[in-house]
Amino acid sequence: MVKKRLKFDFRYKTLTKKQKAVVLPVMVVVGAAAVVAAIWTIVILPNANDASRNGSAANGFSAFIEKKTDLGAGKLVTKDDVTKALGNKAKGVINTDVSSVFNYDGDRSQTVTYNFVRTDGQPASLYIDMTVFKSVVSKENENILAGTLPAHAIGGHPAYYMPAQTLGSQREYRVLVVNGLKAYKFVIDQPVDNVTISEVSAAASLVTLAQGAHL
Repeated sequence: MVKKRLKFDFRYKTLTKKQKAVVLPVMVVVGAAAVVAAIWTIVILPNANDASRNGSAANGFSAFIEKKTDLGAGKLVTKDDVTKALGNKAKGVINTDVSSVFNYDGDRSQTVTYNFVRTDGQPASLYIDMTVFKSVVSKENENILAGTLPAHAIGGHPAYYMPAQTLGSQREYRVLVVNGLKAYKFVIDQPVDNVTISEVSAAASLVTLAQGAHL
């Protein structure tokens, strides 16, 4: 079955894998009470007043889904670009999904996902996380370069190989490109117990894709 990433929407009562990856570490580092309150209002209280629906905490922290806004993640690359970048690693790209914009205390992010079928018939996906930070300080506080290794510049912008990671049942290989206050994370993920696309091979495809992206 092809994996479908849930779009950010107040109708959903649980966090997606990607939301958890962003939110949970910050809950530990930033201050549990304020962040828990904000996440509670997003996930548990979707029908409260405007302030609650936007996940606004007493100290001004906010986390919410932006309605009818678009960062342009779906226009970074085309389905054909993804197909070409994957090459013989995939039989073809099945579908494309673009998330809503998630505003996390002023830092805004959006994800475009391309589900594909590997040559062995197993489902996998390639996705791009686009984040627009509200300030240099905010970007530095996120420490996005932790554990990375420098790669050749892409489109004149600094690029980095990120550490591979496992999220639940998925194994992810990642490349990061930074353009000022914008960060683009290119990712291939596949079942952790059935990895056929190696880290080196995945990175090569991601770099190829990033080189042709509209960053």
